[in-house]
Amino acid sequence: MYSKILTFAFCALGTTALADCPDFSPSSETHWFTGYDLGVEAAFDVIAGGENNLENCGPGELGWVATPSDFGFNVEEMDGLTINFSAVSDCDTVLLVNDPMGEWHYNDDANVAVMTVDPMLDLIGLDGLYNIWVGTIDGSYCEAKLLVETY
Repeated sequence: MYSKILTFAFCALGTTALADCPDFSPSSETHWFTGYDLGVEAAFDVIAGGENNLENCGPGELGWVATPSDFGFNVEEMDGLTINFSAVSDCDTVLLVNDPMGEWHYNDDANVAVMTVDPMLDLIGLDGLYNIWVGTIDGSYCEAKLLVETY
């Protein structure tokens, strides 16, 4: 299991991202929810992977993600809830999340509930925009599902 909060080098650069690293370009999908809407797990299809090698983007995390985030989630009324992001797939996926405070979170291989190499992140629920990238550990592309819920 591997999970930690990150401060990527490109985060410190403000709006100027390092070349070939994820950035805050508008995601291809933006959704609006309240924390209570996500009390029932929501599932989103995604092609995991991307052109950006995270090893080149700061502290050297493993995985490949797209430049713009795969999803943007504007969440309100979190009221002390925890938000859970996980990905399920037949390939080895990673999750990268930028939370409403601008903090970066990364995970690979932590979804022990299903005994797989799938990633999972539990975050303190904050009101605002979460940018989500679903990548792969080896640079391949594969079909995946992003699962989001609050509790």
